[in-house]
Amino acid sequence: MEFKNWLAGDGDTQPRTLEPAPKWKWLKAGKVKGRLYGGCLPSLVQLCGTKYLPDYTGQILLLELPEGDKPGTPFSLDAARSAMADLRNAGLLEKVGGIVVGRPYMYDEKMTAAFEKMVCDQCYGIEIPVLAGVDTGHSDPMLTLPLDVMVSLDSEAMEYEQFVILEEVVKA
Repeated sequence: MEFKNWLAGDGDTQPRTLEPAPKWKWLKAGKVKGRLYGGCLPSLVQLCGTKYLPDYTGQILLLELPEGDKPGTPFSLDAARSAMADLRNAGLLEKVGGIVVGRPYMYDEKMTAAFEKMVCDQCYGIEIPVLAGVDTGHSDPMLTLPLDVMVSLDSEAMEYEQFVILEEVVKA
């Protein structure tokens, strides 16, 4: 895991030190298949109530956090809590079949634990699998995930089969 300051002006000339990323973590167990939709949490909130928000019924919601108000800073946990509450109040969380949560940018262990607890709190009473800490979004390393593809989540599967893309995403 590495945090690269892309605004420093040195581009890719700085040597990069790579360290292992934290393991993914199940916040809520379960098994589901659905199409993967979602993205950056504040952007999703902006789509609520518009014709541009896809139908999330039974689908897998991908959530990730942006940088904070200043480059190189983490997104405020209070702002994340407010945005998640907006998704819950809009009825979106009750519609989805599961959630994949990206590893929050620049969060330390304490902030990550508070963020994961907040996600669980917002999903209270909703019986869906929730996988957190996935290396996607504003993280480094960054796993690029395609949207609108069929995926599966299975907390009981072997580690490499817990989150699987089930269809081709690039065709010749």
